[in-house]
Amino acid sequence: MNRIISWEGRKTTILLAVIIALGASLRFYGLCWGLPYRFHVDEHQYVVDSVLQYWRGIVYHGDFNPHLSTYGTLPMYALILARLIVLAPAALVQGIPLTAEYLTAEHTWITYTVGRAISATLSTASIYLFYLVGRRLYGEAVGLLTAALVAATVSLIQAAHYYTVDSMLIFFLALAFLQIINVMERGDLHSYVLAGVCLALALAVKLPAMFLVPVLAAAHLFNAKAPVWNGRLDRHLIVRFFDLRLIGAGCVAFTVFALTSPYNILDFRTLYLTGGNLNAARNVKLAYFEPLQTWTLAYYGLIPYWYELTVLLRFGMGIPMEVVSLIGAIYVARRWAKPDRLLLAWIVPVFVVIGLNRVKTIRYILPLIPFLSVGGAVWLGAVAQSIRLAHRKWLSIAAVGVVTGTSVLYAVAFARLYGERDSRLQASDWLYRHAPVGSTVVVEDEFTYTAPLGVPDDEVDYWNRSVVDAVYAPSHIHEVRVIFSPYYLSYETLDVDAKIAHIQDTISGAQYIVVSERHYQPYSRLPHYRPAEYQYYRGLFDGSLGYRLAAVFDPSPSLLGVTLNDDGAELYSKVFDHPKIWIFEHSGGGQ
Repeated sequence: MNRIISWEGRKTTILLAVIIALGASLRFYGLCWGLPYRFHVDEHQYVVDSVLQYWRGIVYHGDFNPHLSTYGTLPMYALILARLIVLAPAALVQGIPLTAEYLTAEHTWITYTVGRAISATLSTASIYLFYLVGRRLYGEAVGLLTAALVAATVSLIQAAHYYTVDSMLIFFLALAFLQIINVMERGDLHSYVLAGVCLALALAVKLPAMFLVPVLAAAHLFNAKAPVWNGRLDRHLIVRFFDLRLIGAGCVAFTVFALTSPYNILDFRTLYLTGGNLNAARNVKLAYFEPLQTWTLAYYGLIPYWYELTVLLRFGMGIPMEVVSLIGAIYVARRWAKPDRLLLAWIVPVFVVIGLNRVKTIRYILPLIPFLSVGGAVWLGAVAQSIRLAHRKWLSIAAVGVVTGTSVLYAVAFARLYGERDSRLQASDWLYRHAPVGSTVVVEDEFTYTAPLGVPDDEVDYWNRSVVDAVYAPSHIHEVRVIFSPYYLSYETLDVDAKIAHIQDTISGAQYIVVSERHYQPYSRLPHYRPAEYQYYRGLFDGSLGYRLAAVFDPSPSLLGVTLNDDGAELYSKVFDHPKIWIFEHSGGGQ
């Protein structure tokens, strides 16, 4: 008997190790994709640039105020420390003085690689944490299934390849959730204190961690030691609810948050009410109240909740995993046991609030996905168990294998994109090979979503501090014009005729036009909302402007000769790392 138990334990450990190794390989593969170019706007402008600006403010001015509230300070501290750990030994080895200039320089390759390594590491660790969540709530089998689903979730693999805050947020959410499980199962003060600490650390990454509050409340209501809920509403419920354990957890959470993000409290008004683009309140207004801006036009007219179900989860998880997870959420809701209530206390509020957000990017729904996977693992485990009881063990293995196997294949196909040359760089290569010297090339934006045309890629120093933007391309290589320039985008109130004139002036005499999915997708589907842009793209693609399609670069997940077309995916889940690029060549006539 002891040998059987020992083997079962080893088998679980081996299987878990294989799952985590698979998840890690998918997350670390191609981690340096795109460098030294910085194609992900959120990673570049709103995280890394903010961190470097904050670090320079500390070094040169002694200013520890981050001057932003969109994200917390914990990701900033992590990247600053990790950079120092790498840069200091490198300087000592190479005999470089540890000057302020050296320590605050961008160091593009090192900074982004280190940051992405942090994301990939925390994302890998989250596989184990969600294994623990599944095991603690529902048992060993569900824990292993949860780990397998989380390891193979495409959207989590994608997030691990950026130094945005999402992977770090999910890590601390899982850590906090485990402590909240302790609150429900033990109900002792120690569990409440640790839950408060983890809640604060998650908040120090990003404010959506506030959704942990109803989870903690649910655990508190039904905790094993001194449950607040006795089966009925009475006048003493509020008094019982706010007992010393819960107040202690709140005080600890506030203290830890104040220590890790002091200026969120000291400079609350500036950071949350009167700040600029990095202001949390501004993002809330944009998401729910203010008119859509240029970059959010891709979400114009989308149906709340339906888009999340039919697009975000479909491409972010894969259809088999999504179907199983949604059925699992319904399954645990119908069963309504204590563990189910805890899981639903996260899933339901997050889905309800995020579903109403008009900015329907995959990044906003990421914190929901691994918890949905727990529900999927519960239902899948229940189905497998019922099949085994009917003496159809092979069928239960097949049921689990279909979902996990297809998810792994989808994940491998997607991860392969990070080992291929970026479509923007392929387009740039094509232009340097085919466009005669001195050709006029029209691009849509300065750098991020289009082919970089500063210098040929083989002349770029991959350890350089910066890359020449398209608008600064040497004239003897290409003359580059930008059609949606800052001037154009700053004057959205220009009438249609003025916009048409601007577009015509920009493309006049151009030999090549580069089109990115980022601009084409929203403008081409809004004929009434953006008529000038719609007419431009229609004329370009139907040939009436005098251009013919010369090249297309269309990266999609593929494996073993099978391509998984993701044209219908959410726009920013594509254009940050694998946008579709079209190159048009002037063919005479038109214009």
